[in-house]
Amino acid sequence: MAGEGMGEVVPGARPRSRSARRSVSGPLAALAALVVGACAVDTSAPVAAFDASATPPAERPLVIVADLEPMRSLDPARATCDPCRMYLAATYETLLAAAPPEGGSAGEDGLVGRLARSWSSDEELTTFTFELDPEATFADGTAVEAGDVVWSWERALAAGGHAASLLDGLAEVHASGPRTVVVRFARPNADLPAIATSPNLGVVNRDAVQGSGEAAVDLDVASAGSGAFLLEAFTPGEELRLARDEDHWRGRADVASAVVWHLSSDRARGNELASGRADLALALRADVVGDLDLDLVAELVAVEAPSDGLVYLALSPGAANGAELTAPVRRAISLALDRDRLVDVAADGAATTPGSPIPVDAPGGAAVAPPERDVAAARQLLEEAGLGEGFSLEAAYPAVTAYGVDLATVAEQVADDLADVGIELALEAVAPAAWAERLAGPGIAVTLGYAGADHPGSSQFVRLFGLVPGSLWGERAGGGRPLVDAAQAELAAAALATDDPAEQAEHYGALAEAMAEDDVIIPLLSPEVYLAHRSDLTGVEPSTCFVVELASLSMGPS
Repeated sequence: MAGEGMGEVVPGARPRSRSARRSVSGPLAALAALVVGACAVDTSAPVAAFDASATPPAERPLVIVADLEPMRSLDPARATCDPCRMYLAATYETLLAAAPPEGGSAGEDGLVGRLARSWSSDEELTTFTFELDPEATFADGTAVEAGDVVWSWERALAAGGHAASLLDGLAEVHASGPRTVVVRFARPNADLPAIATSPNLGVVNRDAVQGSGEAAVDLDVASAGSGAFLLEAFTPGEELRLARDEDHWRGRADVASAVVWHLSSDRARGNELASGRADLALALRADVVGDLDLDLVAELVAVEAPSDGLVYLALSPGAANGAELTAPVRRAISLALDRDRLVDVAADGAATTPGSPIPVDAPGGAAVAPPERDVAAARQLLEEAGLGEGFSLEAAYPAVTAYGVDLATVAEQVADDLADVGIELALEAVAPAAWAERLAGPGIAVTLGYAGADHPGSSQFVRLFGLVPGSLWGERAGGGRPLVDAAQAELAAAALATDDPAEQAEHYGALAEAMAEDDVIIPLLSPEVYLAHRSDLTGVEPSTCFVVELASLSMGPS
């Protein structure tokens, strides 16, 4: 899932070891009115060159429908949206990967080798050694070497932003031999193996990108990785085309080619699937999946994706116009929120309400329950803060739909809830780019955001939301003077100093409680998100990190 979407798809949690499937079957005529009606409204629906249901799998590409609007870069060091990560996982490979649901040959950490055939750490968890698979090659046939890994990671650091945050605390990365990579951190970092699964740390062919003149590869135009697929074409906001590497070092993928069409509406994506024009539809809300429960010609299968997407309210006392947002006022705002109503209004009831910014499925995330709405207590806190007569706050938020949730709907419901305790929100929807600029400048006192899992583990949520050194929201909330909670910083360090899962969960549970108590980031809801596909498409196993792995898919009779 990629991260606040616009470059902050978080930094996620360990993928679930199971996925909830539901089958719906049966005459396309029953859906005709729904499909025609939707197309009459949504003119962005693609016109397929063929009917996926009537064309033999060997004669056509795999057709996927997704929201490609956030996909502005295909560079591993810069791309962060969910479809971006699916693309990166198809065209590049990481040192390690999260184990598939069936477990495979995973180690105790739940990881499997990808480019690395083995990995280890010292007792202090500061130095990690990765031995590369000697068979690994890039698409051009050249060997994947330790120098490529070093160059790729150093490049990610230099790019700044999200990719660089993954390597926070990195002291050095170097090659101690042609196939040996040594990574050293200034302090313990038990999550490094999990972080190494992030698609943003995919290994790039250094020689291809550093080539001279026209020989140099532009990563927004062509791929330069060792993945099972190659980039054929990309038109921003329209489509992405991939072709398999016929000579891939692990063996070629079953799917010969794939095309991803852009559809911003998840209902339109569901209709494309139901009409037979697509094989796989990404990021569908539960109500859209429910509407597919009609008589269709071919059986469809819906798969619930890991629910680590988080829509949240952010309160920044150090931002411009944020002086009133003291700790008691932030607590009053949290108590004023009707979370159950918000889930009904914004997600049609298909969402959970996390108790802390660490998702429930991540280590420690289940330690905190969301607070019940208590208007009287909220009013009392405001009265004690000298704000009992009411006051107003500016609230700007990005004009986007995240995980099927329209942030405008969320903002309006939050404003209604806060009005009940005398807080008036002056709402302003802004373009994502303008929103990011304001956050980086004077800041925004009250805003909404969304984030998704980037790799297994909880450390990423602490880096994003915790009041610890280097935290993105700690810096934003402080308005240039980062907010740091010494207790949170100590817990975060302790969690990264052990590789014992029980001990980590205990530390992250305490962190979840502390992060929930500071009320800088108030989690609102984690929407249920589904994939849906034709039953003759097999191998669809949702991943927290990159939606679905194209190399694992097969098309043919069910």
